[in-house]
Amino acid sequence: MAAGPPTTKAAASVSTASTAARTTLPPTTAPRSTTTAAPRPTTTAGGYTFHERDYTFAPTSFTVAAGTAVTIVNDGPSTHTWTADGGAWDSGTLAPGASYTHTFSAPGTFSFKCTIHPVMQGSVTVT
Repeated sequence: MAAGPPTTKAAASVSTASTAARTTLPPTTAPRSTTTAAPRPTTTAGGYTFHERDYTFAPTSFTVAAGTAVTIVNDGPSTHTWTADGGAWDSGTLAPGASYTHTFSAPGTFSFKCTIHPVMQGSVTVT
C-alpha cells in the first residue's frame, strides 16, 4: 500500500533534477562575424569618396558634377589600382589603407578598372 506514494515522489524528483540540469548549462553565444560592411561613399563640398574592397569598387558606378575631386580609398587587405580605361588617370599601386584623388573637369562617362584585378570594373559619369 505504501508503494503508490514513493513512485509519485520519485517521478517528482526526476522532473526536478532534469529541470535543474537544463538551467545550469552555460549560456551559448552566437559566433561573431569577422566581415564588416563596406564603407559607404561620401559626398562633401567639391568632393566624393568611394572605396575598393574585397575585389570590388563600392559603388561600381556613380555620378558627380564637373569639377569634383573623387577620392578612392583602398579598404581591403590587397593592393589595387584605380585606372581609367582611356588612360585619363592612374592611381598607381594603392596599398591597403592608401588613397588617391582625381578631379574630373570635363563631362562624360569614364570607365575604370583595377589593372591588378581586371575583374574589378566600374564607371563614373560626370555631368
